[in-house]
Amino acid sequence: MIYQNNTFFGREDELSVLEKCYASNGFQFITIAGRGGIGKTALLREFCKGKKAILFSAIKSDAVNNLKALSRAVSKSLYKEVRDLVTFKSMDSALEFIHRLAEKGREIFVIDNYDDLVGSIEGLPELIKTYLSHIFPKRNIMLILTGSEQFMDSQTFGTDPVSIHLENLSFSEMRDSFRTFQDYDMVTLYAMTGGDPNILRHVDPDRSIRDNIDSMCLSSDGIMFDLPLRRMMSHLRSPEAYCSLLAAISDGLTPMKDIVSRTSMGSSAACSTYLSNLVDIGIVEKEVPFH
Repeated sequence: MIYQNNTFFGREDELSVLEKCYASNGFQFITIAGRGGIGKTALLREFCKGKKAILFSAIKSDAVNNLKALSRAVSKSLYKEVRDLVTFKSMDSALEFIHRLAEKGREIFVIDNYDDLVGSIEGLPELIKTYLSHIFPKRNIMLILTGSEQFMDSQTFGTDPVSIHLENLSFSEMRDSFRTFQDYDMVTLYAMTGGDPNILRHVDPDRSIRDNIDSMCLSSDGIMFDLPLRRMMSHLRSPEAYCSLLAAISDGLTPMKDIVSRTSMGSSAACSTYLSNLVDIGIVEKEVPFH
């Protein structure tokens, strides 16, 4: 998680896992899952500092634009001042090039937003599986894929990765980030944000907690003013169905049959899928009573 003055705070356990994998000889495969804004990219940028690494962030676009972005990322890793040192026409040629690069030493290859890349390049999961099983294990490569929890959990790679699931920051991690606030203010801040890194980026440590609440929650352009709706619009299809579901829950309906009846979703299976998506992006929390 990056805060003021580009200083990185928290994620010590996750960084420790990555450093141990990096220190190991041979091929290492890591997946990092978490919803958008949780800090996957920030974590990887911190980990890759001072290391030979290709840090590629896929975009919601077509194969041509993603291959251009990958070509630039590889070029930058080879020589920072040159953006077009290499050009890839296919994902297979890019992976083979990286495979050859690893002949000269330890190579970190990061595909950030892997789910967006899969959506733009046909047959990519099978291609990645082939390289994971038969080609990359012969080289000193550390491959890292990131994506949403729902997507990454649905993938089969043919080999078991080291899996990291990013959650909100703990209270102690957040406290280390905002030394200017008193304990009472820290509790208030944590209760308000839940340790959400995407929200905490907007906290101004030079302003009071009250002023931060005013700007973040009560102002129409504040980060928290319509956060649940924006998360649904950016991550989910049919936001009107999710709004109906949230309305039912807010009215105190918890049995599945009652929610299905109120929302007219037709079946418990469909309703369960919608609920799982809301849990994945942090809008709804599942609680199981202890008997």
